[in-house]
Amino acid sequence: PHLHDALLVAEGIVKVGSEVLEEDRRRALWVRIMTETFKDHVVVCGLGHVGFRVVEELRALGHDVVGIEREGSEFVAVLRDAGVPVHVGDARRDDLLLHTGIARAKAVVCATNDDLANLEIALDAKRMNPAIRVVMRMFDQRLAAKVGGALELDQSFSTSALSALVIALSARLEGVKSAYRLGDGARVVCELDVPRAWTGKTVAALEGTTDLRVVRLARGGAYEAARQDHVLRAGDRVVVDADADELSRAV
Repeated sequence: PHLHDALLVAEGIVKVGSEVLEEDRRRALWVRIMTETFKDHVVVCGLGHVGFRVVEELRALGHDVVGIEREGSEFVAVLRDAGVPVHVGDARRDDLLLHTGIARAKAVVCATNDDLANLEIALDAKRMNPAIRVVMRMFDQRLAAKVGGALELDQSFSTSALSALVIALSARLEGVKSAYRLGDGARVVCELDVPRAWTGKTVAALEGTTDLRVVRLARGGAYEAARQDHVLRAGDRVVVDADADELSRAV
């Protein structure tokens, strides 16, 4: 009986193992086939918190995306369920990077949590596809600026530097959506109720006397494009791109 039980257990293990192996093979085949159908897609290397969000935004914008992550994770599972082909392994391997269709891709986002790995991936991508657009994440802001210029990469960024300005301005203003540096100043994209000082003015008049642009306008419903002849009213809600200091004084 003991031998019989052992044989049954062994048979079950072999069966489960073969099913898992078969599932892995099917997944790998699907990833390869899907990737081969893509052209002018975006390759995202590193599917942690930042890379995962980048993939979501790219797909929302209508772009095809191929991902690479060193190992399976919850983010990888979610993206696979959403139909995103994800290659598992080290993106610094030439063969794996080639399997993502990097030679046909229009852009690569290097978003791992390792500055040197991102730099190596960026250089490899440029070697394999000189026309590709490279966006590289770096934790060291000073190094990001130096590397981006020296290697003629399209964009290098520090996530901490990008988020710091948004956090700082959110302490001063409500409704901050994004922020960026322009020269010596800071600009902010903000969603807010029309201030009392703006009511009765047309969009054209407001933009002519204030360093801002009214991007969208909502009046009792969904947002729409703001026309120059729109007269702003109390209760209107707007999205503006404005000089941060000037907007702070206005609201």
